[in-house]
Amino acid sequence: MRVRLGALFPAERQDPQRPPRERMPADHLGTRPQPRPWWSWVLPILSVAMAVAIPLLVWYASKAILASTDGDLQQAITDPSAPGYETLVVSTPSHMIFGVDGDDHLVMVAVVGLSSNDHGGVLLVVPPETLVDGTSRLADVYEAEGSAGARRAVAGLLAADVDAITVLDPTAWTQFTAATAPLSMNLTDDLVRQLADGTTEVAYKAGVAEIPASHVADVIAWLHPGEDPFNRMTRQRQFWLGWIEAIAAAGRGPDVVPGEVDSGLGRMVRGLADGVYRVVEAPVSSLSTTADGKPAFLPFEQQLREIAVEMLPFPLPAEPGARARVRLLDGVGGLDVASRFSPALVRAGAQIVVIGNAGQFGVAETEIVYHDPAFEAIAQAFRDALGAGRLTYEPLADAVLDVTVLIGADQGLVTG
Repeated sequence: MRVRLGALFPAERQDPQRPPRERMPADHLGTRPQPRPWWSWVLPILSVAMAVAIPLLVWYASKAILASTDGDLQQAITDPSAPGYETLVVSTPSHMIFGVDGDDHLVMVAVVGLSSNDHGGVLLVVPPETLVDGTSRLADVYEAEGSAGARRAVAGLLAADVDAITVLDPTAWTQFTAATAPLSMNLTDDLVRQLADGTTEVAYKAGVAEIPASHVADVIAWLHPGEDPFNRMTRQRQFWLGWIEAIAAAGRGPDVVPGEVDSGLGRMVRGLADGVYRVVEAPVSSLSTTADGKPAFLPFEQQLREIAVEMLPFPLPAEPGARARVRLLDGVGGLDVASRFSPALVRAGAQIVVIGNAGQFGVAETEIVYHDPAFEAIAQAFRDALGAGRLTYEPLADAVLDVTVLIGADQGLVTG
């Protein structure tokens, strides 16, 4: 098929009423252009200047950061035993679990802290009847403010927050435990069910019971009429022991717990099953009642926070600013400052964010340096916790640290 080019590109038509357009003479193409106005050079000059200045700014900023003493780390030193070595501390992997019944009432609270490298750890079971401010129970806080409010309340009890939370309803409990069920639980008493005709039946007898996944939520929430909720906390502890043991026996593989493997609840229970772990009940007083007659427990806060220090050796603050950000340094050489000194400092309100060595070893006197006058009192608390040391104020511009604790030989230590 032939196509005429003229059909695709028709010749330009001239309006008969319009005079023909004049073409620019050829010699006009070589004429000198008009001078550019001065302001047209501003943008090119600025672009060149920025291209030169940005690399210089980055270079100078990098030098300033590496040389800074305002809480930044000297990354060039990589030997942990060398003077001047410092490293950031990652907070203890932690999680909070809220168990609810089919009506979204809080029936269980648990907090997990994993040991180093996710090998074992501690799980704390807290009864929802625990008072958090002398008048409100955890169950009441959850009812009014949801999981976010309950999280804040538990964090206040422990003086430490967690990385994340999980809320499990009966359907979720079934899904999470399906791969390892039935779970063996050591029941201290019979679980008796009330039937529609007014009679009762024993659902599970006291002793070792095998609980299918579909009944896990019921057993966790089980509370006989008038029963002391402390008994339910004990049953919940037995549930966790049974589940963690089942996960360990199943090999802790990716299919043992659905969902997350390297985060969330899946990471927590696998980590517990992968080492030495403890499941403990919260220390609470004997059963009492609130003003409106609800059963309630008063927590033994000192004992509870002692468990928290074991469970969360490097805690997050319960709320921003609730703990002083601390750099903990070995001034003697060869000290395990993390295990020897951080627990006492954490009890006194520290959030350890940096651990390392002094610029030079041979420091004779422990020194607690606070970098803001507002932290003088907590610096004194750190001194009291250590039993020795000299307080010093040293301001730092834009510091990311509140207090530096330099351990000296006055702590009565001998290097290894």
